[in-house]
Amino acid sequence: MTAAHLINSTQDTFEADVLAASQERPVLVDFWAEWCGPCKSIAPVLAQLADDYAGKVLVVKIDTDAEQALAQQYGIRSLPTMMIFRYGEVVEQLIGAQPASEIKAALEAFMPREGDTLIPEIEALRDAGDLTNALSAVTQAVENDPDDLRLAILQAQVMLDLGDVENADSIINQLPVAATTTDEVRAVQARITLAQHARADFKDDDVGAKFKQAVGLAVSGEIDEAMELLLELILRHRDWRDGLVRETIVNIFSQLDSDDPRLKTYRTRLARTLN
Repeated sequence: MTAAHLINSTQDTFEADVLAASQERPVLVDFWAEWCGPCKSIAPVLAQLADDYAGKVLVVKIDTDAEQALAQQYGIRSLPTMMIFRYGEVVEQLIGAQPASEIKAALEAFMPREGDTLIPEIEALRDAGDLTNALSAVTQAVENDPDDLRLAILQAQVMLDLGDVENADSIINQLPVAATTTDEVRAVQARITLAQHARADFKDDDVGAKFKQAVGLAVSGEIDEAMELLLELILRHRDWRDGLVRETIVNIFSQLDSDDPRLKTYRTRLARTLN
């Protein structure tokens, strides 16, 4: 079986063997040479990995003596050097005769997952307003692959679409700490905070009433109306509740796409208001 999933490549076939093939699955490229002892020692390890993955990974061997241009192109200075390609790009590099466990650990991060096809389908249901089926589909997907954090984040987003703030918050709070530093999770956290503020009882005075009106507009997607109210509030009540108005404006910014022209406009207006 190895021959089908472990091949030799050259400059002429590299684009098809590696760059194109990596669109479908991870490609592990082994840069080696005949005179390299560690290269020979790792060869059976790579052959076994090719068999173990049974087509989910392609192992490609490059003889650096015969393919010096390729070795130079990818900056190979030590042998063996292994590179993992995904979607036409180098996504990981391993230098030296690594044990099979280390190579597998590196590959796993780039393996095709059920979520790759399910996430666009669930997003399409959201866009169509079919939130009940979207939630059912993403919940089942999370059960099938609980380690795919993309699915958990999407589940929280769909729950927020349905107004289930508590369960969305619970899901986000259960994510690994490292995941909570991503922009995507921070945007969901900001959305949860906005929803919580929209439900809060601000008994202060007219400031609290106007603030709650603004966050309610933001939650319902009426960003321009919400921002106008908040910018008016921050002009006169900058320090209200320890700067909650400014914090809320920043949370709204996280809901906008980076190329949304409103982002630059409102950031500029906020800066002018605060100066």
